[in-house]
Amino acid sequence: MSIITFYLSVQNPVKEQGLRREDVINLFGFIDWIMTLPAQLETEFWQEYRDFEESLSMQYVTSVERFGIEKGKLEALLKGIALGLKLKFGESGQDLFPEIESIQDVSLLEAILEAIDTASTVSQLRQIYHSHTTDTQPEV
Repeated sequence: MSIITFYLSVQNPVKEQGLRREDVINLFGFIDWIMTLPAQLETEFWQEYRDFEESLSMQYVTSVERFGIEKGKLEALLKGIALGLKLKFGESGQDLFPEIESIQDVSLLEAILEAIDTASTVSQLRQIYHSHTTDTQPEV
């Protein structure tokens, strides 16, 4: 049994016993104190430990949840864009918002939000999403 396997095999039953996080940390502190790992093994252990922790916390995301996440991203991006347009361009920026509001592509909205910082005019900003929509139009 490797040291890594030992650590992980100790951790599972400890967590299942309902011990507090502090108790688990104290236990691992004690094990570290009596068994110091060589640097290479310690690096391998912590990588395997992070992978293990991720696998425990990873949950399946349903299509409904994915839709909600996407909708939340869209709403947050649109709020950020609206604020950025107002702060940078004033009324002319706010006049542009209805055009942008209809965009449903998260990556395009992210590009627009980033471009608010560098665009000097509303026209420059408009070019970003106009060029994107003409680039992605199917040829007839």
